[in-house]
Amino acid sequence: MRKRKRLILCLLPVLAIMATAALPRNAEASAENAFSPETYYLYGDFGGRYFRTYEVSGGLWRYSDTDTFAQIEAESRGAVNLHPGNYGDAIKAFRFTADGTVNLRGSVRLKTNAEKNPDRNVNGIRFSIEKRAYTGGGYGEAQALSENYADYELKNDTAARFEITGVKVNAGDLIALSVNNNGNNDSDGNTTTFEAVFTPDDGAEAVALGDDIGCSVAPIRNYSDEQGKYGWYYAYGTPEKYILMRYRYVYGDYRWTSRFNYQFIGQTQMHPSGKFDDLKIWVSDFDGTISVGGFVMRSSNEGDGAVAGLYFNGAKLWEETCDYYGKKTYVIPETRLDVKKGDTVVYSLGTGKKQDEVGDGVEFITNIYCDEITTAYPGSDLSAHLSVAKNEAEILGTNGTEENKNAGCGSGGAAALTAMLAAAAGLATGKRW
Repeated sequence: MRKRKRLILCLLPVLAIMATAALPRNAEASAENAFSPETYYLYGDFGGRYFRTYEVSGGLWRYSDTDTFAQIEAESRGAVNLHPGNYGDAIKAFRFTADGTVNLRGSVRLKTNAEKNPDRNVNGIRFSIEKRAYTGGGYGEAQALSENYADYELKNDTAARFEITGVKVNAGDLIALSVNNNGNNDSDGNTTTFEAVFTPDDGAEAVALGDDIGCSVAPIRNYSDEQGKYGWYYAYGTPEKYILMRYRYVYGDYRWTSRFNYQFIGQTQMHPSGKFDDLKIWVSDFDGTISVGGFVMRSSNEGDGAVAGLYFNGAKLWEETCDYYGKKTYVIPETRLDVKKGDTVVYSLGTGKKQDEVGDGVEFITNIYCDEITTAYPGSDLSAHLSVAKNEAEILGTNGTEENKNAGCGSGGAAALTAMLAAAAGLATGKRW
């Protein structure tokens, strides 16, 4: 999901994207060039945080299994299916090992014509071609090679062809083609070709480059079967006061649950209950700097939505009512924070105004990145920094307790939960094509 300002790098000559007419072939193929660029398959946001993918089987690359259908799959004649996920782009990138000039060409074609598909969630893709210059100590900002190649929207199954010539690069520079889901990843399968023909400058020599290609370090592990592991706690209540959940087998998997039917926190799924929010609480065991962000993906056609929030030491950083009818991903803007030992980050999910819980199940991705540690306190008792309530009455500020909700998620609660769990299993959240 892109939420950034794009820089435009002006290049001449540039041949604009064409929907028809095959491009002339260059006399020299990149594979025959002694200075052939290195090829990488990546996941994420090429202008922000992106990650290496791993070949899980012959010709299939993924970053993780938590983002449904985010993958790169080899096809015939050098083509690939750059299938984006719910929370990150699929990216093919070249890194150049010498100073010189590169000519780029290729095409992107959707396998499904979104304009003729009655499903409102089938809305095509966007693709971009960008460059990141290597500075010797890292990488500069991503620059689109032309306005034609900045978030180009593709909604039908006619191939968009492109050719860019005369791009000046230095050793270590990256040029990438990214495919974005344009809002959601239903029927985003595509056939993409992306070729780079490199000509070194006179007298240029290939440079031995290190492993750094600008990838981000993975976020702190964000789920476990133990309270406090990796700094995470799982609770229900409010961000100010809460009761810790227990880990048990429900609805076909092990999850953190309260005493209320259908309230749980799973590895990526959450479902709230009535007056009590789901809470994922992270407690810092170091002094330093972190970045927090994430995504909430709703896929429902009923209910009044769920309210997602992010808090730092009790102060609200972000809140959104996720009530879109259909499939939509909400982005939690990344925020950089200075932390001390005992500081808390809370991700919350509550019901809508009706508190009826119908259609309130979501996928909730909670990302905390450790940017810098100045002082670490390993083995600390982090539970001392929690705000655990004695009982539910203390959470609500009343003398009584919340009635047990044996009926489940309000009217139609069981059916809504079943649909949400099916979606989380990949039965409804995305179609490869």
